[in-house]
Amino acid sequence: MSDDVLTPLSAVVTSDPKRWLLVDDHRMFADALVMALTARAAELHIDVAHSAAAALTMLEHNPAYPLVMIDLGLPDMDGISLVELVKQSGVPYVLVCSADTRDQAVSAVLQAGADGFISKTQGPEDVLAAVQRVMAGEQYVDEQFRPVAPGVQPPAHKSLSNRQLAILRLLKHGYNNAEISRMLDISPNTVKTHLRMMYDRIGAKNRLDCLAIAERLGLL
Repeated sequence: MSDDVLTPLSAVVTSDPKRWLLVDDHRMFADALVMALTARAAELHIDVAHSAAAALTMLEHNPAYPLVMIDLGLPDMDGISLVELVKQSGVPYVLVCSADTRDQAVSAVLQAGADGFISKTQGPEDVLAAVQRVMAGEQYVDEQFRPVAPGVQPPAHKSLSNRQLAILRLLKHGYNNAEISRMLDISPNTVKTHLRMMYDRIGAKNRLDCLAIAERLGLL
């Protein structure tokens, strides 16, 4: 992006200091990104969480983060589920920063409610430009990573709702119904209802069968 199109983010930060949260378990990448971004926007402060659980705890103690940047490959929860939880918590802007640039991954990110997607191969200037655009109300995905039909899910996703996909991803990580109920802030009975609907829609007999079929369909 050219400078004549975008106002430098450093100017935005100077007039409105920012405190962002970066969620990434790759410590060297996270440290390098924080250093690169703060070197370009001196008043920017970025907190780092190395797991989904740590990020959710930090959001409880500091609910005023205007922006959360999330990696998809986290040790305790997949990034898509975390995007949904963070958006539900009221964070205004969520930007996914991931090495997974497949159409399916980018589509899932946008469907989950993320305001933008950027690849880990892009530079800090690209990250700042992406943040500025999402904060201006745009949905940002660099052209080289944009799905052929933005916002349209692959056929395998059409049979399940966003809530069911979120439950499915939590199942993959071994969470039981009670834990899923607490994490998604829905009742245990609602979790059971969604599970039954998922089984019917994809032809699964039980939880393990559901996960196996979901893997084959590309839902996980």
